[in-house]
Amino acid sequence: MMENNVRLEGGRNDKAFLADLYGTHFMKLRANGTISFVSDEMAKLLCHEPEHLRNLNLFDLIIQVDTSDRVYRLPEDLEAESSILFKEALLRKADGEGVWVAMRIVEQSLLEDEKTYVAICTNIHPYIEDRSQLSEWKKFFKQIVEVNRDPILLFDQQFKIIYISSSIEQLLGVSTNHYYHKHITEIFFPKDRHLIEEAIAKLEQHPEALERFEGRLLTVNNQSRFCRFTVSDQRELEEINGYALYIKDQDSAEKARQLQLMSEQKLQHILSVMPGAIFSMKVSGSGKPIINYVSEGIEGITGYKNDQYMHAELSYFVHPGDWPKFKKKLSECEDAIRTVQMEFRTYHKNGSIVWLGAIATGVLNEKGELEFSGSLQDVTFRKRSQELLEDALHRMKVVSDISNDAIWDWDVVSDECFYGEGYAKLFGYDPCSPEFLAQDWRHRIHPEDLECVNAKFEQAINDTSASIWEATYRYLKVDGSYAHVYGKARILRNFEGMPLRMVGAVSDLSDKKQSDKALEEMNQLLKQQTYELQEANRKLNETKMHYKQMFQISPLPKYIYDVQSLQILDANEAAIRFYGYTAAEFKSMRVSDFTLPCEDNDEVGALRSLASKGFNPQAMHQQITKSGKNVTVEISTVKMKFNEHPAEMVVVKDITSRMEYTRKIDLQNKKLKDIAWTQAHVVRAPLANIMGLVDLLQGSEDAEENKKFIGMIGESAHKLDQAIKDVVMLSTEDKK
Repeated sequence: MMENNVRLEGGRNDKAFLADLYGTHFMKLRANGTISFVSDEMAKLLCHEPEHLRNLNLFDLIIQVDTSDRVYRLPEDLEAESSILFKEALLRKADGEGVWVAMRIVEQSLLEDEKTYVAICTNIHPYIEDRSQLSEWKKFFKQIVEVNRDPILLFDQQFKIIYISSSIEQLLGVSTNHYYHKHITEIFFPKDRHLIEEAIAKLEQHPEALERFEGRLLTVNNQSRFCRFTVSDQRELEEINGYALYIKDQDSAEKARQLQLMSEQKLQHILSVMPGAIFSMKVSGSGKPIINYVSEGIEGITGYKNDQYMHAELSYFVHPGDWPKFKKKLSECEDAIRTVQMEFRTYHKNGSIVWLGAIATGVLNEKGELEFSGSLQDVTFRKRSQELLEDALHRMKVVSDISNDAIWDWDVVSDECFYGEGYAKLFGYDPCSPEFLAQDWRHRIHPEDLECVNAKFEQAINDTSASIWEATYRYLKVDGSYAHVYGKARILRNFEGMPLRMVGAVSDLSDKKQSDKALEEMNQLLKQQTYELQEANRKLNETKMHYKQMFQISPLPKYIYDVQSLQILDANEAAIRFYGYTAAEFKSMRVSDFTLPCEDNDEVGALRSLASKGFNPQAMHQQITKSGKNVTVEISTVKMKFNEHPAEMVVVKDITSRMEYTRKIDLQNKKLKDIAWTQAHVVRAPLANIMGLVDLLQGSEDAEENKKFIGMIGESAHKLDQAIKDVVMLSTEDKK
C-alpha cells in the first residue's frame, strides 16, 4: 500500500503536508502503540491538549471496538494484514465520555529500524444513533456496563435476575451463571433483604427517581460484604422491562481508608524515631519565609514543641547573625529551583545556642509560590568539635611554616581550602594569590597522571570506611617543569561516614627522608586529634551513665534545682514516689512549694541562704508531700552544672520515724525522772516516819502512848501505799 512507502522526517512539523496526506484527524504512533504526535483537530475531538495525549497508549483510549472479536495490537497484526480497519471505535474523551470514530491504522515509515504508524480517524459520532444495527439494548449496555467497573444487575418485574456484570465475581467470589433467574433478594444478606423490596416499592410510586440505600451482600463463604446500592426504573426499555441495580463496594473503600490511616501512622512513627526533624516552608508574596510544618523531632533539638513553629516567620527562629546569610541563600533559589544546604544557629528553649544543618529542595506549588521541603540535623557537637580542629589547624600552620612539605586543609562542607607556605618553597606558587586559589589543584597534575589520581581520590571520598588517601604523581611548578611528588591525606568523617574535612601534605620525593619525618609528625598530630575527639565522646558517655546510675536509679529521693530561681529541674523515681508528685508537676514547682517556712517566716530568704551554703550537709528541714503529710527530712547537697547553669542535686533522707522515736524516748525519760523524784521525796517521807515511830514504839512501855504511835504508823503506811500506787500508775501509762 502507498502508506507503507511514505517517510516523514522526525523533526518536521508541516501540518499542511500531514493534513493533505492523512486528513485532519490523525495520530502518529510508535511501535508499542504510544502516541508521538496528534493533529490539532484530533486533539479537539478528544477535548485534550495535544501535549497531554503524547506518550499515552492508543489502546488505553479505546473504550469499545465494533469489529471482529478483538482489539488489534501493534506491530504483529499490522504486519499480517498490512493495515487495520476498525469498523468503529469508541475513544475516551478528557471528560470521560466517549466519541465514536471510524479508524484505520497504517504503517508510516521505517526510521532507524524503528517502525512508526498513523491512526487515521473519521468522526462518526453524530450519525451513530441513526444506524439501524445499534439497538436500544446495545446502547444501554455500552453506556452503563462497559464503561462502569462496578457491578450492574438487571432484574424483571417478577424480581428475577436477567443480567449481572462479570465484575460481581471479583466482589462476591461467585460466578455470574449462579445468579441468573434467581430472585433478587437471594443475593442479599438475610437481614437486609427487605431493603431492596422497600426500594422497589418506592420506585413504583416515583419511577423517575433513583432509590439509594446501603446494605450487605452474601459472599461465597456466607459472609457479608457492605455495599452502597442505587436502583433505577428501566421498565420503559423493552429489552429489560424491569429494574437496574448499581452496586458500589464500600468494604474496599474502608480497607483503602484503613491502609491510608496505617500509612499515615507508619509515616508519623518514622518521623518520630528518625534523627533530626522534617520541615516544609513557603515564601509568601511579601518574600517572607513561612513555616508550614515541622515534625515532632524538633522538640528534641530546640526544646520547643513543633506546633510553636507552625505558620511563623522563619526569621524568628534563626540567629540574627545568621539571618542575612540564610536570606541570601533563599534568594538565590528564586530564579532556579535547586537543593539548598546550609548551617545556621538557633536558640534552645533554655537560652543556649544550637547549630542546625539544613538540606532542602525548592519547588513551585500550584499557586506559583516557592516551597521548600527538607530535613534538619543537630550539628552542635560537630561545630564544637571544629574548635578542636581549628586549634589543630593553627598547629598545622606552624608545622607548615617550618616544614619543606606543602600542607593543605580542605573543609568539605564549606568547600574552603587552606594551603601552607610549602607550596611557595616546593613549587613557587603564592598560596594566598587569587589565581592559585581559584584553580582546582588537579588542574596542575600532569595529564598522564590525572586519570589515576582522580580515580583514587573519588574512591577514597565515596568509600565511607576510607580514612586515608594517597597518590604519587607529577605536579606542575611555576617554571613549567614537573616535580615528582607524593601526596597523602587523612579524611575526617561524621558518624554517618560523610567526609567533613581532608588534611594532607605534598612531599617532594627528592628529599624523601625529610618528607617521611614530616608525614609521621602529621600522622601523629592527626591521631592525637582523633584521640582527643574519641576521648571527649568517651567522657561524655561516662558522664551520662554516671548520672543515670547515681541519680535515676538511686533508691534515695533526689532532685535537682536551679540555685538562683529554686526551680526544680529534674527528679528521680524515688523522689516521685516519696513526695507523690509526677515528673511534670515537679518541673513546674520550686523548692519553696513543698518546704515549710523557717522560724523567722522569711521562707524565700532562708531558702536562698541555704542554697548559697549548699543546704549545709546533713541539715534537717520540715517538708510537705502532695497528700498534705508533714515529713522531717535530712538533706545533703552537691553543687553541679545542669545545662550550663549552676544547680544543686539534693539527696533526701526521711527521718520522720526516727524523730518520732526520739520524741517518745525523751517523754519516757521525763516520766522516769518523775518516778525517781517521787521515790526520793513522796515515798521516802512516810517511810522515814514509820521507821522513827517504830523506834519510839520499841522504847515506850506506856500503852496509851503506844496506841498513839500505832495510829501514826498506820497513817504513814497509808501515805506510803498511795505513793506506791502513783508510781505504778506512771509506769503503766508509759507502757500504754
